[in-house]
This record gives sequence, structure tokens and C-alpha cells, in this order.
Amino acid sequence: MKRIIVNLSIEKKMVTMIMLVTTSIMLLSTGLVLYTVITERHSDIQKNLIALGNIMGENIKTSVNFDDDLTAADILETLELNKNITKAMVLNNKQDIFAKYVRNEKKSDTINLQYDFKNKCYIKDDFIIFQKIIKDDEINEEKILIIERNTEDLKQFIQQIIKNSLMLLSLLLGIAFIIAKRLHLYISTPILNLLKTMKKVSKTNNYSLEHKKEGNDEIGELVDGFNIMLNKVNNVNKELESKVIARTKAYQIAAEDALAASKAKSEFLANMSHEIRTPMNGIIGMGNFLLKTQLTPKQQRYADSIDESARTLLQILNDILDVSKMEVGKMELEHTEFKLCDLLDGLQDMFSLKANDKGIGFEIYSEVELDSYLLGDPLRLRQILINLLGNAFKFTSKGFVHLRVVVKEDIDNNLKLKFIVKDTGIGIAPSKIQSLFESFSQADYSTTRNYGGTGLGLTITLQLTELMNGVIEVTSEEGEGSEFAAIISFEKSTKKDTRVMNRIQSLKGKKALVVDDNSTNAEIFQTMFNNLKIDADVILDSTQAIEQISFTKYDILLIDWIMPNMNGISLIKKLQKDENYKNTPIILATAFDIDEVKKESKDIRVDAFMEKPIKQSMFLETVTEVLLKDVKYTDVKTDKINIKLSNAMFHEKHILVAEDNRINQELIMELLEEFGFNHITLAINGEDVINKIENMPRVDIVLMDCQMPKMSGYDATRAIRQMPNFLKLPIIAMTANAMSGDREKCLAAGMTDYATKPIEPDFLLGLLSKYLAFNIGYNAGQADYSTTPKLKLKEVKKSETEKKNDDKEFFDITVGLKYVSDSYRLLNKLSLTFKNQFDEYVTQFNEARRQEDFVSISEIGHSIKSASGTLGFIAINKLAFEIEKKGKADSINKEELFSLIDTFINYREQVFEKIEEINKLGK
Repeated sequence: MKRIIVNLSIEKKMVTMIMLVTTSIMLLSTGLVLYTVITERHSDIQKNLIALGNIMGENIKTSVNFDDDLTAADILETLELNKNITKAMVLNNKQDIFAKYVRNEKKSDTINLQYDFKNKCYIKDDFIIFQKIIKDDEINEEKILIIERNTEDLKQFIQQIIKNSLMLLSLLLGIAFIIAKRLHLYISTPILNLLKTMKKVSKTNNYSLEHKKEGNDEIGELVDGFNIMLNKVNNVNKELESKVIARTKAYQIAAEDALAASKAKSEFLANMSHEIRTPMNGIIGMGNFLLKTQLTPKQQRYADSIDESARTLLQILNDILDVSKMEVGKMELEHTEFKLCDLLDGLQDMFSLKANDKGIGFEIYSEVELDSYLLGDPLRLRQILINLLGNAFKFTSKGFVHLRVVVKEDIDNNLKLKFIVKDTGIGIAPSKIQSLFESFSQADYSTTRNYGGTGLGLTITLQLTELMNGVIEVTSEEGEGSEFAAIISFEKSTKKDTRVMNRIQSLKGKKALVVDDNSTNAEIFQTMFNNLKIDADVILDSTQAIEQISFTKYDILLIDWIMPNMNGISLIKKLQKDENYKNTPIILATAFDIDEVKKESKDIRVDAFMEKPIKQSMFLETVTEVLLKDVKYTDVKTDKINIKLSNAMFHEKHILVAEDNRINQELIMELLEEFGFNHITLAINGEDVINKIENMPRVDIVLMDCQMPKMSGYDATRAIRQMPNFLKLPIIAMTANAMSGDREKCLAAGMTDYATKPIEPDFLLGLLSKYLAFNIGYNAGQADYSTTPKLKLKEVKKSETEKKNDDKEFFDITVGLKYVSDSYRLLNKLSLTFKNQFDEYVTQFNEARRQEDFVSISEIGHSIKSASGTLGFIAINKLAFEIEKKGKADSINKEELFSLIDTFINYREQVFEKIEEINKLGK
């Protein structure tokens, strides 16, 4: 309460205090008056009841003396005239009723005789009870007269007087509030005026102002003090301004000199770096050519030395150029999508050879999901990690270098990652850590002579990390190695690598056992399995592994080759004698020559060999290959996956295609035939779907367009789900609607999966493979089908016409080719169909416009949207989308909608011209 009052304005404080005092006094006065009035009214009621009781007692006394109960009852009946009397009775000594009167006999079946006979007049519940003793003189017997009076009139009186008091109180408080609002002005106005002057001085810094005094009270004295203070501040301010002007001029001259010197230095470094870079590239390039020629051993050493020295010098020049860019503020960050997994794989390739040459361990492992994309600058992140890893390798001669990526925070669309580079090198004294990040410096200048370098790498790393709103952390002990960590946040992209995602989904729920005596390697393999949603147990001793598998069933085993007590090959021989593990997939890992491992293990079954250090992507390929037997993976060195699908995979499958658009019909039929389907049935609307599905001898899958005449795909799907034989029939939705909620709408109707138009051939193939043959666990949209003759995609050399096509906002042939598997022939065929339909669309638009049939206009727009998007007519696709949307709007803008139709009609010549170009290319 106190905090609230303190923060109020003066006006509100004064009004509040006046009202609080006034209200307290009025409430106290009103309460006192109410208590007095109500008490007096209650006393009057009791007095009146006592008087009435005495009178009735005297009147009834004779009847009591003569034992005349009827007369007594008649006398009691006279109380009916008093509407507040509810009951009266005469009782004898035994409390038997001699005579009685009850106002409402029907509502009072019984009479309660529990009275307090000690008191003459008292309140019981809501009644006032009067009692009088009537004495029978002849027989010396006493009888008691009891009269009950309700208090309803007293309650009504209390309610009315409280209501009147509250009304009067409200009126008085309102008057008090008005008076308070007027009175406070005499105090608050001078203070508020002074406050305005203070704010004006603060805002304008004009200390020569003077506030006018309004009275000689305490506020007037405050104004005098304020004016005196302003005058003193004004004098001091003038003196300071003169000093500041003089000093600023001196600082400005010094700053300009320093800036000019810094700029000259940076420009010199940048220019010199560029000038030297050009001949250095020539030296490196010609050196590469020289190294490829036949050289004597001495010439080979000289050439190798030249190449190594040139590359070292080039790296130094690049570092100097980066520093100069950052000093002049010309270093800019990109904001693009990238896969962290791919970036880390590239680093592993880059540093693996260096690790082998130095004979040290090298591993990279990450907690980031393999199918996720990030938004940021991958080039600068790569540069940061290269600098940190390069530094670690430079100062590590034995042991290991590890890069680990840890997820520190995963909140909404942001992912905070910690990139930890740990080594077992020479380490750094804690007192020298801070100097690491200073330009042209190292922790110990002797290291410059021993290890080389400019001392710019960590400076650049720190500045790049800070440019990305990140921080660098360092922990190290001299002789114990170092740990550098870059903590950087990235946005999460909504894009997913569906190929990887589907494969991981196929592996989910599997259980793996890792047997490796090196705890670090075992932890890395466990993390990699976990990234694939595979639960992995770790055993560090090969002899314990035999005991472990005796009571736990595993789907896959990863075993290291060289281990104490029992090596990996010996362990596998023992395991394969166990019937439970006779056919269990086994991966044999090694950090040594893999050919030697294969030679040693020729007498046992090993499903795959893995050479350390292993990349996460290669790990995924290998694990998927051995666990999903139906998919064959080859050419793992280039990370391309060649998938051999069985030639009979789709041959015997029966597929029903529901599509009303002729262009989409032709496209889907062609693609399905190319995929290897021999049994394809076409339905042109929802009713046709129901008829065909009931009469087909067999149906394995349905491709269902959502918007069709007569019956939509949604209604057709609901009807199919009512048929007992088709409850689990795969139904794939095909729709040009890709707005939020469309997928849910399809699934709610009973469809199995969802594909947006234009449908990419590879994506369609992936869906068909998933629901027809087996869940192959990949997104075919990123697979290479070059090994499958039926599915081989054409490699088409782009024509000069296509290269010169700059009007990609209207038409982009690459988009059209994407949806027809790069087939110019099929694109030409579909474009000719679109050309023939164009005039038909125009006729339909004109007829619907004449009848103002906005539903038909929207449906025509939907049909054009699907067809034009497939062919690559981008402008037509966008225009059709607007027509469809505005035709469905709750409030139709006819002029705007008809203008869009006119625009479509005016595109006719331009569309036909592009189709002619496609026709020439198709031939």
C-alpha cells in the first residue's frame, strides 16, 4: 500500500488523503447513527409487545378462571388484526395447550413448546417471544400466555435505513471529491509548474531559465532555492563548455591522425595481401603441376618444400587480410541454410591426414540431429573451427585432438551450440591465456620459433566468434593440454533432410552393443548411435561382452579390432557360435590399415568395416546398410548412395490414380510407367474413384487428388474408409494446397500421407517405395538411381536457349524439368497439352465471369495453379493462386478478381512463345 501511494502524483496523493479522511469520518458517523436508530426501534417493538401482552393477559384472565377455553381462543383470535403476530397460546402447568391461535395453520402442523420460561420477553431465532403468567385464584393454578411476533418489519426497516444511509453517504463523498479536486490545486499547481520548468531545463540544457514564484510559503522558498541552483549551474556550465571545446579540438586532431594511420595500415595490409596473393597462387598452381611430373628424389623434396612453404605463406596472407577487413569494418556475415553434419565431415577429411602423419588420435562427434539445417554463416564457422583445430594440431605431438559439438540450449527456433576442441598438447599457463587473443602474439614467443605462425589465428577466431554474437572459453594447464570452446547461437531452419530423417526413423528402436577398450572412442560411437535413435550399450572389455550378450539381445554389434585379452576378430568368432547372434549384423572398426583387418577376418562373417576416425554421415550409411538388408549402398567414398531397387518392386502392384487435370494425368502416368508400374487405373473424379475401386480385382495404393468435380478427394477417401476391405489401403493425398492445416485436413479425412503439387518425381518414388514394397528408410528425392536401368534419370546438357533465358520470374525451365525427371520429351508433351487447354481455360473463365460464378472461377484457378506449377510457368502459377484465393474469399472484390482473369488471358502469346521454345528443345 505504501509503495503504491509513494508512486502516485501529488494531485492523486492529496485527493486520496482527503477522501480517506472524509470517508473514515462519514463511515464512523453513519455507523453510530444506524446503531442508535436500530436499537431504539428494537426497544419500541419490545415495549409494544409487552403492552399488548399485558392487555391480552387481563382480557383472558376471566376465561382462565372459568376454564373457558373457547372464549380464551376467541380472545386470542383478535390478535389476527396485528399482522406481525404469528402465534399465541395459553399453557397449563404441564405445558398442555389450553387455548391457541396460529396465523397460518396450514404451514404450522405442530407447535414447538420449547420456550425459555425464565424470561418475560426475549428473541428466539427470528421471533420476539412474550410470556405472561395468569393465575387462577380459585384453584390456585397458574397458566402461561405466550405471544410470538416476527421481526420482518424490523428487518425491512434496517434494510431501508441502510440503503438510505448509503445513498446519502455516496452523495456526500461525491461532493467531498469535487471539493478535494478543487482544493488540491492550491498546493499541487505551484509544484507541477516547478516540475515543468525542471523538465524543460533537463531537456534543453538551458540553465539560464528562471522559474516565477507564486507565493511566499514553503513552495515559494523551494522555488527561490531552485533558481539560485540554476544560476550556479549555468555559471559552471559555461566554464566547462569552454574547457570541453578546447579539449575536444585537441582530441579530434589526435583521433583523425590515429584513424588515418589505422586506415592507411589496414589498406596497406589489404592491398599488399591481394598483391602478394596473386603470384602466390601462381607458385602453388605451378608447383602442383611440377609435383605431377617425373622427378628425382632430390627434386621431389625441393618441390614438396616449395609447395608447403607457399601454402604456409598463403595462410599467413589470408590471416592478415581477415584482420585488415575486421579492423576497417568490412567483414560481413552470410545468413544461409547449411547442414552442420556436412561441415564437420569436411573438417574430418581435412585433418585426418594430418592426424595420421603425426600419429595422434582425431575424432569429431556432435549432438546435433543429422537431418537438421541451421541458418548462419557456414564459411565463418568453418574458419573458426579450422583455426582452433589447426592450433590444437600445431601444439600436439602425442595423444589426441577431439572436436565435440554440444547442444547447450534448444529454445524455440534458436540453437546454442558449444564447439569444444580438446587436445593433449603442450598446454598454456593460465597467466598467459589472455595474451593468446592479441594480434601478432602467442603464449610464449619461443613457440613462434618452434611451431611457426603469426599469432593471428586466435585473434581472428575471437573476432569472428564475437561477430557472430558468440564467446570463446579457454581452459588449460601447462603440459596438460588445452580446451578451447566457441559458444555460438544459430537459428533453426524448418527445412529437414528428409532422406536422413526417414532413414533414422527406420533405425529407431534398434539396440546396439559397442565393444571398444578405448573409453573415448566407445563414448563417441555411443553418441553416434544415439543420434540415429539407436539405444547403445558400451562394454570396454571384450571378455565381458560375451557375458553381456548372454542376457541382452542386440540388433547390431560394433566391435573394435585391437583390444587386450581378446581382439575383435576372436570375439566375433565366439559370438557367431551363439545361435542368437549367428546372423546379427556386425561392424568391425579399426584405426589401423583396413586392408590388413579384412585379410585377418577373411574366415569370419563381417557385414561392414569401419576405419577410424569415422564421419557421422559415413556412420549412418554403414549402419543403414547392414541393418536394412533390402537396400544396397555402394560408393561410400563419395558419399553418394546408389540404391538398387528390385526390378519387380512395382511390376505386380496395382495403383489407382485419381486426377481430373489432363496435364497432371499425363505427368503422373508417365512417371509411374517410368518407375516400373504395369497396372495403372485412372479415375477422373471422386465418384469414378468409388466405382473403379469396387470393380478393380486388386488395388495396392491410391494417389488421390483432393479437389475434383462431383466428389472431392476428401469425400472419396471417407467413403473408401467405410468399406471393410480398404481400412488399411494406403491413400496418398495429392494437392496444390500447401497452407497450414492442409496436411491435417488430409489425414483427418483418412488419407495415409500427403504430397504437395507440383510433385517431385523422386519424392513420389520415395512415398511409393515406403508404402508398397518396404520401408526403405530414405527420401528418394536425394538418391542416385543411376544403377537402376528402369529408373535412370537423363543427364541433359542445357541448351544455349535455356542459358539465355533470363525471364525466370515468368518461366523457369529448370523448375519444369525437376518435376519430369529432366525429360525434355515429357515436358514438351505436357506443355503442348497446356497450350491446347489454355483457350479452354479462357472460355471457362469468361462464362463463369458472365454468370458471376465465383466458385467455378476459384476451381479453374486451382486447376491452372497445379498445371502451370508443374511446367515451370511461375508467373501463371502465382496468378492462378491469387484467382483461387480471391474466388473463395468471404467478401468478393469483383473488379480485382476480373482484372486477374484479364491478366491471365493477356499472357496467352507469352505462354505460347515459351511452349514453342520447349518444343524445339524436346526435339
